[in-house]
Amino acid sequence: MRNLRSQHIIQYLLLVLICGLVIPVSISQLLDWNFKKFASEKLKENRSTAREYFTGLYKKNQNWNTAVKYTSEFDFYRWPIVSVQLLDKNNKLVKLYKKERRSGYHIKDEKLLVYEDKLYIKNTKIGTLRFVCLPFSASPEGIFLKKFNILLFHTVASLLLLSALLAIFIAYKISKPIIAVTERAKTITKGDYVKKEEMTSNITEIQQLIDSVDTLGQRLDQQEKLRQRMMGDIAHELRNPVTIIKSHLEAIEDGIWQPTPERIHLTVEEVDRLSNLIKDVERLMTIEGMDNAMSFEQGNFSDLVKNSISSFYPLAKSKSITLKSDINDGIFCKLDAPKIRQAINNLLTNAIRYTDSGGIISVSLTQSPKDDVVTLTISDTGIGIAEKDLPNIFERFYRTDKSRTRASGGMGIGLSVVKAIVEAHQGNIVVRSTLGQGTSFYVSLPLA
Repeated sequence: MRNLRSQHIIQYLLLVLICGLVIPVSISQLLDWNFKKFASEKLKENRSTAREYFTGLYKKNQNWNTAVKYTSEFDFYRWPIVSVQLLDKNNKLVKLYKKERRSGYHIKDEKLLVYEDKLYIKNTKIGTLRFVCLPFSASPEGIFLKKFNILLFHTVASLLLLSALLAIFIAYKISKPIIAVTERAKTITKGDYVKKEEMTSNITEIQQLIDSVDTLGQRLDQQEKLRQRMMGDIAHELRNPVTIIKSHLEAIEDGIWQPTPERIHLTVEEVDRLSNLIKDVERLMTIEGMDNAMSFEQGNFSDLVKNSISSFYPLAKSKSITLKSDINDGIFCKLDAPKIRQAINNLLTNAIRYTDSGGIISVSLTQSPKDDVVTLTISDTGIGIAEKDLPNIFERFYRTDKSRTRASGGMGIGLSVVKAIVEAHQGNIVVRSTLGQGTSFYVSLPLA
């Protein structure tokens, strides 16, 4: 198995090699074909001119005497013609016209090309022209093409080398941040969630991968801290009632206390605390399988909210809190009524719990036909939530003020349950809060 860097280098080199070979070879073959075609047409043109010339001489004199005396009136043995033999109608040599051999023209005679053209006047054979020509490889065009190919392949070799270096550089640039992200992921698996150094990349997708891994590490770090905090909270919550129950029973067993109804009642209250803690943990377990536990039906959301508010009027009155509502009638949507009722109750419970005497809690339900959503807003004038705590309030067992929430009986899973229910309905929940001024929760659910 190759690593990413090797894979990139091999792929780049293969791509460059294919392009570096296919393109030059194609150009070379194309030039070769065109040059050969050009040389062939040029030779045909010269042979045609020579045939016309000698046929004209024979017509003029009715013999080959003039041709025998020919010197330089017409240069019919042009390149690539080396020599021309003029034969009479009986194939006897009349005259040999031979071009002077220069350096660079010398090649083996067996490689020379021979063409024969019959000469006719009114369908009567008067003679034959035999052309001896250089092959294309020895022609000026062929020699040029050979030099061009050598230059081309030298250039390609240089480009391949440069491309190889460039491929190595590009592969290094691409693979370096990915390798770093891989190492970062390995450290996360070992429990080291907080990054030690900043990782960046100028490639959008890789930067998104880096950011995702960093976010994952931060989230896992938060979860680990919350888990440790949760274990400490649960241990504390268990220890207190167990210690009290044990002390009461030991006092009764040792005869220090009499099992009076009052003391038995105190012991039962501590048992109830244990029972409530177990229920909270059981409620937490339902969060993981919330999607599968849903049963959606078309229901009257307006009436459901009104009923929930009505059940909280006595509790709000006992704390001298004003509970106001503005509910639009006739809002229907598909929902799991018991689960949504539980989410609303959790939000109202928190609002009353953290709103002091004389405060106001406002509940509104509005429908937005344009966006096909319904929005439930629950606002209070309570103690509010610090800005640093807002990102974590939906985490399980997260409590902004441990002493205050423990005094009020909260275990820190109410908002986690709310978020799970809302998201199971394909909805969204948003919180806005100012410390000391109040908090507002906005629950948006799709109408369909």
